[in-house]
Amino acid sequence: MGRLYNQAFSLKEGIVHFLDAPLSQPLIDETRRVLASHRVPVINTRSCYESLWFCIASQYSVYERPLDFTRSLHGVPLERLADVAFLQEQALQAGLIYQDRFGPAAEFIAKHPGGIMRLARELLEKPGETRDMLTKEVNFINMKTASFWHLCLGGTKLMTLDRHNYRQLAGLGLDIALEYYVAQPRKKDRRKVLNYPDAKEYARIEEDAKRLLGGEQTLQNCTGLDCALATGIFWVVGALFARGTNLWQKDIFCEVPPLKFSSPYSGRPD
Repeated sequence: MGRLYNQAFSLKEGIVHFLDAPLSQPLIDETRRVLASHRVPVINTRSCYESLWFCIASQYSVYERPLDFTRSLHGVPLERLADVAFLQEQALQAGLIYQDRFGPAAEFIAKHPGGIMRLARELLEKPGETRDMLTKEVNFINMKTASFWHLCLGGTKLMTLDRHNYRQLAGLGLDIALEYYVAQPRKKDRRKVLNYPDAKEYARIEEDAKRLLGGEQTLQNCTGLDCALATGIFWVVGALFARGTNLWQKDIFCEVPPLKFSSPYSGRPD
């Protein structure tokens, strides 16, 4: 466990520990609550579009802006959800850094047999294969974004790896480059930035993480490791560190208010 990098997890006799104690129910419960706020309440055409655009909008952005952007799509006719010019305008109004990342996905969906509903089903039923297809064929959908969409649709087979996950998995002993979770100065201007693994390295880290966590009983569902829950635990701890919470005190999840994550989705039946 490394306080220098806020690595709060350890592995003892094959059991994952948080702050030197086995994973607690309050931490699991808080993680499930946060995950529920990211998952669509029902899978239909509208929720598939809303969740995909939310995932793309979340690239390089704080949570509030993608939330505002996705909520701006509530109530619009379904055809507007595939209107790239409309999406770009809403993204601009929401203050997103990148407003031009929706076009390639919209074009791919328009040509995909069965449209976005079939694509969503494929991502749930054949997650690895469909993620590979998306990352190879659709610009601006990378491994993390495709995995995040899988999670938002209710999937549990892919890990949405971000800096919080890399930080804690490295603390558990996985071979993960420091530059993936601690910003490093660029050569050209010395500005500190995070670097990101390519698809092959992402898949390698994901497989290593699944093997490492596969025996942890608190992270299992009826089909094996719940990758969404594993992802979410590292998210929650990372968010609390980012909020300035002192996680090194005991019984922290009994003493701090829950994290504020509101659902971005409209929940409409269409």
